[in-house]
Amino acid sequence: MDGVSNRKFAPLTLLATIMAVALGACGSGGSEGDRARTGASPAPSPQRANEPLLVGPRCAAGQRTVVAPPTDGLYHAAMPSLLHDDTISGSRSTARVRSFERLADRELAWVYFSDNWFEGIQFPRDAVEAVRATGAVPHIRLMPRSGWEEGRKDPKYGLDKIAAGDFDADLRRWAQAARATRLPMLVDFAPEMNGNWFPWSGVFNGGERSGPATYRDAYRHVVDLFRAEGADNVGFAFHANVRSAPDEPWNDMAAYYPGDEYIDWLGVSAYGGVFPGFDWEPLSRALDEAYPKLAALSPTKPIAILETGVIEERGKDKAAWIRSAYRALRSGKYPRVKAASWWHERWTNTDDRVSDVRIDSDAAATAAYRRAVASPELVDRPEYACAPKA
Repeated sequence: MDGVSNRKFAPLTLLATIMAVALGACGSGGSEGDRARTGASPAPSPQRANEPLLVGPRCAAGQRTVVAPPTDGLYHAAMPSLLHDDTISGSRSTARVRSFERLADRELAWVYFSDNWFEGIQFPRDAVEAVRATGAVPHIRLMPRSGWEEGRKDPKYGLDKIAAGDFDADLRRWAQAARATRLPMLVDFAPEMNGNWFPWSGVFNGGERSGPATYRDAYRHVVDLFRAEGADNVGFAFHANVRSAPDEPWNDMAAYYPGDEYIDWLGVSAYGGVFPGFDWEPLSRALDEAYPKLAALSPTKPIAILETGVIEERGKDKAAWIRSAYRALRSGKYPRVKAASWWHERWTNTDDRVSDVRIDSDAAATAAYRRAVASPELVDRPEYACAPKA
């Protein structure tokens, strides 16, 4: 979403109680001294037995299992209130997913959640296992930051340090743990990089001179490392914001794209309105602007609306916005859009006003969402396919 001072990721009213908000974020201390590199690709690990994955087709040698776009329609996906909870466990994660599915009266094809690095880099095993129990794909936002503070480069996890290999030991362990699940999953590294809020934003990591290039280097390094560890079950999503901030040519989403050989899905955040007092934007207007840019990045990669939603606000019609949004998604105007993920969350802003993007913020919104996702064009079971290894 567009950056303003009261971002959904840092409600000050919660900071006193948050110890480690990331799902499974508690762990190793982010070893900055681990084998610093100069951008070289990680050395491959010893060859391992090619165990079949728990779901999906049995792929031939030289292939990997990927989360494929649905044959028809688009995936029903969500971030089901899994953001601001430092005590979440596997059972609670499952409960949150099931609660959302009951509200929506529809199951989820993938479940979106964050893996912050507040206390180190560690694979969110409990959350992944909980999502697996629901039959959905775990879709993990890999968030390289040491705290909630925004508007500056992170003092610990700078993109240049990631690209140089400073955290390779921890990231290798993450990749090894992901591989051991034998479960296809998606990872969304450092999202909304073309904004001016997250610490990995290009504007804070070299700006016009080197921001996009540093981001590309870091993303490619992470993917290369995962491949070296044999984590072929992990697919990667490129996740930009619908508009760039600053809105300058050097900061266009295309400047950050790591390349087709590194990415499985393209995606964007496109909200209607998430802070009280701001104008709402129809999803169709946002997609009219973003879809051609995403499609131009790659001729073949599927596209996802990785974050969307709108708040409950007096004098505005959330139910109507939901109906319009899903009508646009089903219109055929954006044929490569193959997933839409609703940001089901409520938070308190720094001005003490509440933003409630949940689908049950009122009865009319719930009814509108249920009708929208009841369409047979919304798909609630993931599909998998074999694709060549890079």
